[in-house]
Amino acid sequence: MTDIQHRILEIVARRLATGRPPSVREIARACRIPRSTVQRHLDAMEAEGLISRDPAQARSVRVSGTNVPPKLLTGADGKR
Repeated sequence: MTDIQHRILEIVARRLATGRPPSVREIARACRIPRSTVQRHLDAMEAEGLISRDPAQARSVRVSGTNVPPKLLTGADGKR
């Protein structure tokens, strides 16, 4: 996992803990990278099994992989 992918996972996990997944635009702003770069990383992360997405639904990114650091799978309340 690259440093940018790790950062993206942190952003996704933090936003999921608040109840709403981030948009690609929000991830791009937080990482200060182009949306196309975020999309490319999300595609790679999905291929690696780190995240899952529903192509028919906006804001559908979920942290799901067994290769994900456990602290990123923990919600704001400390529970998975």
